[in-house]
Amino acid sequence: MFNIKTETKGALTSLVVTADVNSILAVINSASKEYKKILYVTYSRPYFSFGDYFKKNKINPNNFFFIDCITRSAVKKPVKVNNGVFISGPKAFEEIQGAIYKKLKTTKFDVLIFDSLSSLLVYEKEMFVSRFLHQLAAMIKGHNCKAAFVILHKDVDFNFVKTLGMLTDKTIYLI
Repeated sequence: MFNIKTETKGALTSLVVTADVNSILAVINSASKEYKKILYVTYSRPYFSFGDYFKKNKINPNNFFFIDCITRSAVKKPVKVNNGVFISGPKAFEEIQGAIYKKLKTTKFDVLIFDSLSSLLVYEKEMFVSRFLHQLAAMIKGHNCKAAFVILHKDVDFNFVKTLGMLTDKTIYLI
């Protein structure tokens, strides 16, 4: 069973290569058990889709703060929530970085989970994703926060995974 705290020991930033959505859910479950303050950047599913999953798995949503990068591309004015913000769209990269920076500056998070780099590739090319990850990793390290960047292995070629792995302290394979 995946344990995010054990697997990422000694690393501030980790690339988590997963087989499927169930592996991503294992990352969420583990983080919810190991950490009390989780910053969750979501590109793969909208904020409101987490509710049932959290209830079913007895996960406290108050331990999470969400930066939702996709809901507003479908819903112009989503209902305001206490534990999240909605970015104007998936290509609003400066807004995303700004939201992450603001939360890291004002709140001490135990871990940031970025779900997922695979989904980001729908909107940008590999080179851009590499630069974006590099900038985020530097920002996160500057705030002494652990980070797990999730990527689905079937969505990218192995050389790209190796490139991304060089930008993080550790690469973890859940395949």
